[in-house]
Amino acid sequence: MPTGCFEQSSSATYPNILTALYLRETKRMTPEIGLKLDAALAAGYQKLLTFEERGSGGFSDLSRPATSPYLTAYGILILRRPRERSTR
Repeated sequence: MPTGCFEQSSSATYPNILTALYLRETKRMTPEIGLKLDAALAAGYQKLLTFEERGSGGFSDLSRPATSPYLTAYGILILRRPRERSTR
């Protein structure tokens, strides 16, 4: 489970997305790796959603109550394509 602020959580989640995409594209995904990646991606996704500000839909980090356009853009980059994150 990713911990810490938005940047730490996204830095733990985004490489898993890229790994899943690579393994799927190269047909090197195994069932065991797929299950581990699915669990890691689900945990990362849920952690990132804890930084979403419900009123604006933007993302903030732990130290600021206001949303950040930079974090919001990065959050959208990570969360925008759920099908690509899928390992199946």
